[in-house]
Amino acid sequence: MTQRVNAKKIWLVNRDFQLRYTGAGLVAGFISTAITAILLLFPLFQFKIITVGFFLPWPIFACIFVAAIINAVFQMLFGIVLTHKVAGPMFSLIKYLRLIETGKWKIEMRQREGDDLQIIVRHVNELSEGLVSTVKQDLEQLEQIKAQLMAPTNEIGERDFLIAGVERLMTKMSQRIESK
Repeated sequence: MTQRVNAKKIWLVNRDFQLRYTGAGLVAGFISTAITAILLLFPLFQFKIITVGFFLPWPIFACIFVAAIINAVFQMLFGIVLTHKVAGPMFSLIKYLRLIETGKWKIEMRQREGDDLQIIVRHVNELSEGLVSTVKQDLEQLEQIKAQLMAPTNEIGERDFLIAGVERLMTKMSQRIESK
């Protein structure tokens, strides 16, 4: 009998990124709540529907405060959910690019359904395929040269031809690593 292990879903994948943009959304939520409150209350004061000497009555202040808290909670939850769809792929992208950096070029970056940055995931996978394909071509050329070098009937002209092939391959590899 096998037990299914429930993977815990991590919502703060890239905490700094997610909290920065959630905080920006939170500030926008507070500002929108304040503007809405002002736009609702100003006409009431202007037309003397509500008259207050200097302070707002506590029920109105309490309603505005509760609305701001509810708005903040929804903004935080919504912000974390939205940024999770971007931060998750960014976190994976960094992980896979580090693998490529260490020389592990045959990778396949997967994405969750509904994640953003799908085009970047596709291009990273294409980059991996291109690197692997290029290395395979170079290895095939080296195998051909090795097989010819191992042949017992190598003449001087053949060796020069093989050396030229190795030099062409070395030049091609050098050009790939040079930045332009």
